[in-house]
Amino acid sequence: MKQTIYLFVFVLFAFFCGCHSQQQDVELLNPETPFSSISDFEAFAKSHPDSALHLLCSDLERPETKADKADFYYKTLLYSEIRLKKFFPPESDTLPLAVVVYYDSIFYADSTGKTNRCAFMQNQWLRARAHFVLGTAEQAGYEYMKAMQHHLTALRILDVYFADSDNRSIMLLRGNIEFYMADLFYYMGYVDLAKNLYLSGMQIGLRNNDTSLILANYYSVGDLFEKSSSDSLVLFGFEKTKLGLTYIDPQHFPYETAQLFNTMGNYYRYFDQYDSALIYFNKALDVMPADNDAINAVHNTIGFVYYILEDYPVALSHILQSYQAKSIYRKYSAIRGSANIFQIMGDDEKAAIAFKDYDEYQKKIEKIRRKNTEVQTLYDNYIQDRNKQQSAQKATNYVIIAICILIAVGLVFFGFYLRNRFKVKRLKKEIEQK
Repeated sequence: MKQTIYLFVFVLFAFFCGCHSQQQDVELLNPETPFSSISDFEAFAKSHPDSALHLLCSDLERPETKADKADFYYKTLLYSEIRLKKFFPPESDTLPLAVVVYYDSIFYADSTGKTNRCAFMQNQWLRARAHFVLGTAEQAGYEYMKAMQHHLTALRILDVYFADSDNRSIMLLRGNIEFYMADLFYYMGYVDLAKNLYLSGMQIGLRNNDTSLILANYYSVGDLFEKSSSDSLVLFGFEKTKLGLTYIDPQHFPYETAQLFNTMGNYYRYFDQYDSALIYFNKALDVMPADNDAINAVHNTIGFVYYILEDYPVALSHILQSYQAKSIYRKYSAIRGSANIFQIMGDDEKAAIAFKDYDEYQKKIEKIRRKNTEVQTLYDNYIQDRNKQQSAQKATNYVIIAICILIAVGLVFFGFYLRNRFKVKRLKKEIEQK
C-alpha cells in the first residue's frame, strides 16, 4: 500500500512540474544576458529620463558605438522608449526599424536552437519592445495599418513567450501597447474598441500601480466619454476624470497631468461652467511641457471657450497659437475654429483662406482613414487567433489532467492488484506450512 501512495505522489509531482515548465517565464535583464553592462543605465533612465535621453542622444552619435551591435541597438531601443515615456514619438521610423530588423534577425538565428533559453527569452522581450516602438513611430506618421501590425506582433510575442508571466515590466508593456492601439482606434472612429482598450490599460496600470499608465488612460477615457451623446456615459467619464485627479503628479508626470486638467476643463465646458473650464485649461498650460505638441490642443480648447463667450480677439489669439500643431488632427481643429472667427469678425479674405485650408486638411484626414480601413480586421483576426490558441491550450491541459488521472487510477488499481496478489501468496505459503 505504501508503494502505491509513493507512486501516486510521484505522478502528481511530475504533473505539477510539467505544468510549471509550460509557463515560459524568465527574470528580465538577467545578469547572464549580454545587456547586463548597461542595466544600471536603464535603472537610471527610469528615474532621470531627461538626463538619460541627453546621454543616449550624444552616445548614439558616436560612430564607435556601432562596433558593438548589441550595445548599440539596445541603447537605440532605450532612446526611443524614453522619448515615448515623455510622449515624444520617434522622429522617424529609421532607428526603430533598424532595431526591429536586428532583433528579428536574432530571433531567426535563435530558432536554430544554438542559444540558451535565458538569452532566447531575453531576446523575445527586447523584440516585443522594438516592435512596439516601431508601431508608435508608424502611428505618429499616420501609417495606422503598419502601426497595428507592429503592435499586434508585439502582443503575439508576449502571448507566446510570456502568457502566464506576472512580471511587472511585461504587464506594463502590454498596457502601453493597448493604450496606443486605443488611440489609433479613437482617431479612426472605432470608439467602442478604443473604450475597451483604454479601460483594459487602466486596469493594468492600477494593478501594477503605474502612475503614468493610470493617468494616460484616465484622461483618455474622460476625453472619449466627454464627446458621447449619452448623458450617462458623459457622467461616467467625468467621474473617471475626477478619480484620475487623485493620481496627479505634475513634477514627474507633467504631460499626463496637463492632459487630465485639459479633459477636466472640457467637461466643465460641456456643463456650460466656463469659468471652471478656463481654470483647468490654464492649469494645463502651466504644467504642460512647452515643447510638447499637445500644448497646442490646450490653446485651441481655450480659444473655443472664448469663442462661445464671444470674446473673439482672445479666442483668435489662442487658436492661432495652436496653428503650430504638428498633429494633423490638432491643426485641422485649429483651422476650423479660426475660419469661423475670421468670418464673424468680417475678415472675409482670411476666412476664405482658412476655409480652403480646412477643406484640404479634411481631405487629408479622409485619405488617412481610407488608407487604413482594415485596422479593425487586423485586430479582429488577432483576437480570433488568440482565442483559438487559448482554447487549444485549455484542451491540452484537460487532456494532460485526464491522462494523469487515468495513470493515477491505474496505479491505485495496480497497487490493489499487487496487494491482493501478495495476500494470496502469503495465504498459500501459510497453508503449505500447515
